[in-house]
Amino acid sequence: MKDVSILNEMIFSASTENELQEKFKDIYHRINNESEYDDSGSVEFLPLPRLNSHSERSEVQDIISVVIESGFFTSGPYIGKVEETLRLFYGAHTCIATSSGTDALKIALKSVGVEPGDEVIVPLNSFAATENAVMAVGAVPVFANIDSSFNMLPDEVDRLRTSKTKAVLPVCLYGSCMYIDAIHRIARKADIPVIVDAAQCFGIRSLISHCDLLALSFNPFKNIGSLGKSGAVLTLSPELARLARQYSYHGFAEGKKNIKAQNWGLNSRMDNLQAATLSVKLHHFENNASILFKKLKKVFVYKKKHGFTPFYAKCLLIKMCQYEKINL
Repeated sequence: MKDVSILNEMIFSASTENELQEKFKDIYHRINNESEYDDSGSVEFLPLPRLNSHSERSEVQDIISVVIESGFFTSGPYIGKVEETLRLFYGAHTCIATSSGTDALKIALKSVGVEPGDEVIVPLNSFAATENAVMAVGAVPVFANIDSSFNMLPDEVDRLRTSKTKAVLPVCLYGSCMYIDAIHRIARKADIPVIVDAAQCFGIRSLISHCDLLALSFNPFKNIGSLGKSGAVLTLSPELARLARQYSYHGFAEGKKNIKAQNWGLNSRMDNLQAATLSVKLHHFENNASILFKKLKKVFVYKKKHGFTPFYAKCLLIKMCQYEKINL
């Protein structure tokens, strides 16, 4: 699969939306009048039927039938396949497929040793799952300031850390990874683990090098999702991988069901059925990313000459390019 790090940086160097609407009238027209996902010719405010294209639906239905016939709904071969695909893509030591992005965060927090009463530095704006995961393990979220990029400011780590600080949890909100490397650098000097909430920025390979654990979400509404809730934890550390695996499934030793390696663990493994649907979506993401690179290259040549793009319009532009519905 393609690494979209460079495009991510380009996309989040923003300007105004009015310019984009004026200069790319055709794109906006096609965004609001296309039929890749149904035959209506228009896009509803919340177009749930368009979460999956016709080809994705067909392939997902086929693979669900395979799982139904096999009877492997919870444990099964697709979990390992998805974990290996993600591990190789990010260059991680281990990937642990989880039942949600929220559980991925909880597993990561426990793996770095966060205990009740500890403090975790988080940005003051994110989806509730970020702070909820901290509170779910008994810790206290400490809210850090952001700037206009919506990202946590690196200097906040030193300002907010105390003897109780056991982790820093920056969020790639709206897909922006700004400051993650600086946050990691500062936290490492203070010997504080970093967990990156990358639920909204799948595909940025470099993130794995700027954290101790990386948490992903494959909620259907993310830029790549299964047909239900699922997520993943990735790490470069063999020791953190061992702990994360144990916390993900009742504290069992890896590959040894009913043999505990620690006192307790969550019931948070990804189901084989969700892994099967995600394997299809990962294949399509690779195809879409290839198309995206070709299309956006033309967009950014234009950008250098004229400048443009606010966040929300950029996201629509990317979505259109991914499915090759426009010719730029």
